[in-house]
Amino acid sequence: MKIIPRVDFTTKQAQIFTALILTSILSISSSFTLLKSAMAVPRENVPETVNAVSNGLPPSVAKAVLQDVSRTQGILPNKLKILEFNQKTWRNGCLNLPKPGEFCTQALVPGWEVMVSDGSRIWIYHTNSNGRSLRLANPHTHPNNQSDLPTAVRDNILAAASKFTGLPTSQLRIVKVGQITTDGCLSLPRPDEACIQIAQQAWEATVQAGKQRLVYRANRDGSQVRLNEAASLISIPKPITKTVLLDASPWSGMQTFLLRILKAERHTWENPPELTFNKQASKIADQESVKPVPIPTHELPPPLESGIVFRQISSGGLIGRTYETVLLDDGRLIRVRVGETNDSERSVRRVSLQQVRRFQKLLEEKGASQFQNLSYPVPLGVADYITYTLTNSKGTVRYNDISENLLPEDLQFVLKAWNQILISARG
Repeated sequence: MKIIPRVDFTTKQAQIFTALILTSILSISSSFTLLKSAMAVPRENVPETVNAVSNGLPPSVAKAVLQDVSRTQGILPNKLKILEFNQKTWRNGCLNLPKPGEFCTQALVPGWEVMVSDGSRIWIYHTNSNGRSLRLANPHTHPNNQSDLPTAVRDNILAAASKFTGLPTSQLRIVKVGQITTDGCLSLPRPDEACIQIAQQAWEATVQAGKQRLVYRANRDGSQVRLNEAASLISIPKPITKTVLLDASPWSGMQTFLLRILKAERHTWENPPELTFNKQASKIADQESVKPVPIPTHELPPPLESGIVFRQISSGGLIGRTYETVLLDDGRLIRVRVGETNDSERSVRRVSLQQVRRFQKLLEEKGASQFQNLSYPVPLGVADYITYTLTNSKGTVRYNDISENLLPEDLQFVLKAWNQILISARG
């Protein structure tokens, strides 16, 4: 397994390493947030499927999709069910679904792909991160009913999932069934395996196992069953997560609470080590710096108001929320969630005036050449990243958590000092 810890707060040590890849088992852990918060969602007019089936999907997205299907198809919301959802990054402002002759802004848009059904039809939607923008991706289609799955195939898939997860079959549920065309290896060949290159029909079933979603393929009679790990959502056991982060800490010079597992892959080893740091495969920050591009004028945030020293706006990531944090010249550090009507997530912390003055001096020395309304873009094909927009009295700079260790050295000095202020305020 390859596991890449990600540093949430930039430090000097992070210039020496951006990722550690270690061998073990697979999945993605949850990210570290500066201030923990919770949001209560009103239950009025929100179908139960929003809170149960779509656990992990922002309630605003689930509600917007269900309401659109209800409005356009004349179906009561409580008759609809969210079958599946996946976080996506769309290539343009049209959510990859342009209308004829429509002009689409060419900017990456974090969002979701959501599948909704009334039991006989399916609608697939593309949305942005909060559901305010959404588009229907397909005319309704007829799903395969789970009852179509032969009993032997169903039993063998559940048995395989039970063995993989350690859960009894009574705690497993097949939530999606389909038919695909594969080769003799179900298009999932093992190392050095010779596969019969003859097209054959096969079953593909998604098994819900707690928070894990396992995608299995089986031949027609169920005698051959294989897990499609690339399409599955598999959680790393907590003991392995803890062991990996403890090992990564001395390599990075960071405390474990500042690290998170960014990527994981499952492997089978002939002589499995308990834990090994793969230096050769790890990404070391001796690469060329990422090249900045000008931020379009219409995307620039407003200038700082009087009394504000510094502002950070963070958006994207798994939860798709936007937060604004400002440092005032009197030492107050105010953090709010953008777009929240009741302001329940507002927090006010304080740092010393001495810290504020030191940070202002650093901004003058190191930040003068960096805050020139430039953006450091995310690598192509990357999803689930957080975008940070920083503004001081000179201008703005925008970057993402994927490439932050490849930023110019002076900018990294500023980020390190800013993160120290955030940590100091939190403590």
